[in-house]
Amino acid sequence: MAGCFCCIAVMMPDGCVPSSCREGAHVPKLAFTGLRRYTYAGLGLESSLVFPELVQMPAGHSLAADIFVGVDAPVVQRDTDHPWNQRWEVEGKPWLMLARCADGRVLRFPGSADIAMRDDGAIRIAAVAGAGMDTIRHHVLDQALPRFIAQSGKLVLHASAVCMADGRAVLFLGNSGDGKSTLAAGFAARCGGQVLADDCVVLEPALDGVRAIPSYPGLRLWHDSLTNLYPQRAATAARVAAYSSKRRLEFPPINTESQSVSIDPAPIAAIFALEVWSDTKEIWLGSLSAKQACQTLMRNAFVLDSDDRRNSLALIAQAIETVRQTTVFALDYPRRYDWLDRAADAILARVAVAEPAVNDGTAPRISSN
Repeated sequence: MAGCFCCIAVMMPDGCVPSSCREGAHVPKLAFTGLRRYTYAGLGLESSLVFPELVQMPAGHSLAADIFVGVDAPVVQRDTDHPWNQRWEVEGKPWLMLARCADGRVLRFPGSADIAMRDDGAIRIAAVAGAGMDTIRHHVLDQALPRFIAQSGKLVLHASAVCMADGRAVLFLGNSGDGKSTLAAGFAARCGGQVLADDCVVLEPALDGVRAIPSYPGLRLWHDSLTNLYPQRAATAARVAAYSSKRRLEFPPINTESQSVSIDPAPIAAIFALEVWSDTKEIWLGSLSAKQACQTLMRNAFVLDSDDRRNSLALIAQAIETVRQTTVFALDYPRRYDWLDRAADAILARVAVAEPAVNDGTAPRISSN
């Protein structure tokens, strides 16, 4: 795009868009069981909806609730319900719509749910008849919450994260289907580390560098990756959503006691952006310039309202600061399971000597004009 150093991409879902609801279909029971307290990306989350994927806080824990999730009556979605400001499509079909309201925004997942997100941290879910609980939780955990946090001015990356044995984190960026989860699983096994997050990582500036705050521990894998990497768990892994063949694997989070406290932020050792070239027959790994690195971060950033210029500038500023303190690499390798160890070894070798990108005179600058 001429005259613009970066763009903000809206992350696409895993698989196809669910079909529209049928009149008279079964209304799902949304597990309204009283308030439970969880952690998500270092924040306290209080919810009337049960999230088995999240780490639950024990009674009396000091982390205050920042986000409140509740359930409203089922909804029959009509295009005239709101003046929709933004729409995104996959294969010509709408999969996400956004409407601005006086006190926040509404996200619509056609055929699944409307999720109203208020600026004060309140999130309300209105499910469509026939939508499954796994699909609704997926929309909340992997789509709505990352965007909600990004709207508060935090840089939230569409990334998998692995904590190495030395306590530092390695991040893998990429689109759905590029192999982030598979590489994260293989890299964790190779380096003796722990998978921190599958698809969402919040970046936090610190005096000693940028830190990664994982959303929640776990992986979402296609069937072939699951059977090759975790064959003993393939039969019991839960599906991610009705419209995706991916399966969800839960992992015990590190730095926890009885799965009851939040995962600590981890200093970032390096960030790897996955490339996919059809004729790749060897490992290709190269560091990006400051400009390229910033563009890459912003292409892989979650965003709620792409027309919010002030928030966009705040995210760009964080991307620039991240590039100043962290090395960003481009990585491609043959997408074969017998290449995972070799890819992991190449990553470890680069992490050992990683340095932030040198400003080559083309580093982006921010203007509020």
